[in-house]
Amino acid sequence: MARKFTDRSGQPWVVEREHGRSELVFRPVHGEPGEERVAPLPSHKHTQDPYEFSDSELQRMLDQSRTRYRKPKGPPPF
Repeated sequence: MARKFTDRSGQPWVVEREHGRSELVFRPVHGEPGEERVAPLPSHKHTQDPYEFSDSELQRMLDQSRTRYRKPKGPPPF
């Protein structure tokens, strides 16, 4: 389930929790510059639904997020 969120600088993001992970993924809205970011879900929260977080909570998580690692695409090494 994805939610749209606009950060304090005005950049729009799509926020969603990937199945089986305890992280939220922040993806720039199509056409906007930027890389995907991931942030761990707070352990004290019982919810994992992005719709149940306030904008200030999402902003705090975005501030503490890291760039998402993407495996380089290319030919197999073998």
